[in-house]
Amino acid sequence: LFRSSFAMLLGPLSLAAGILLLLIGLAALLWLSGKIEGYDPVNEMLFRDNGALALRYALFAIAVVFALLAIFDRSQGDSGAWFFTQHALLAVILIYLSRYLNDWLILYHFSNNREVVQEKNVAVAFVEGATYLASAYVIGGAFYDWENGIAVALVWFLIGQLMLILLAFLYRLAGKGVDAALDEQNLAVGIDLGSFLLSGGMVC
Repeated sequence: LFRSSFAMLLGPLSLAAGILLLLIGLAALLWLSGKIEGYDPVNEMLFRDNGALALRYALFAIAVVFALLAIFDRSQGDSGAWFFTQHALLAVILIYLSRYLNDWLILYHFSNNREVVQEKNVAVAFVEGATYLASAYVIGGAFYDWENGIAVALVWFLIGQLMLILLAFLYRLAGKGVDAALDEQNLAVGIDLGSFLLSGGMVC
């Protein structure tokens, strides 16, 4: 009975411990990436009161956890350490990649880093964070049939990213002056566009 109870607890406890370690690793990764890009994340948030950067980091971390939970759910709860490590790394890489796709193909009229770090633009940070969350849902959908291999999942991930880019294009057609409004830190536009992109990711 004791062994049975311990076995039942081992899976959820392993998952919780893995996610905790992942969050610690994410904090280190985001700090290091900030230093490489020329700013100190700790200084930005603690001393410059940069809410935009804090929002970017928070939504990135939430998106990674969402993606992992979706992958584990679709893979019937297998919590083996190697399996978790593989998919944790893949989720982080794909969501981090979505940041650059966002910068180059969705918010291409300005630099996300300049807006978020230097200008403390919460509207741009919200749109960027929404694409992280949308990408997390896309990853969950892409790994629905994870037994078919990583290549198939990556193809579906790219399809999902293309859909987000298309949705952003359609949003610009419907509403003129979106980029100017975001550049002026219009939070209402940021929330509206971000929510539109997130809803697209959720239906993937």
